[in-house]
Amino acid sequence: MARPFLCYQKQADGSEIRRFRNILLGLKAEIDKAVARTRLREIITRETGNVAPAPVAVTLRWFYENRFLPQKEEQWKITSRPKTKRFIETTS
Repeated sequence: MARPFLCYQKQADGSEIRRFRNILLGLKAEIDKAVARTRLREIITRETGNVAPAPVAVTLRWFYENRFLPQKEEQWKITSRPKTKRFIETTS
């Protein structure tokens, strides 16, 4: 049972490269869905640098403040950052 996933790797210059991974988790006849899901989660955690999983009760605001904004804010032009943040915050 092979499961594909995407992995984002940060480069020395600060850019990110998206890599497609296809991992063999085991034969479909030998493992069930729960075991495959657990193995895939372990592999993704290892590949992404042991990033802590999001809390169970993730809200859009939590995701925006803790995941999206720190990752994407640096890619926005300095002049458009305030208006982009204001637009996102007023529409959510």
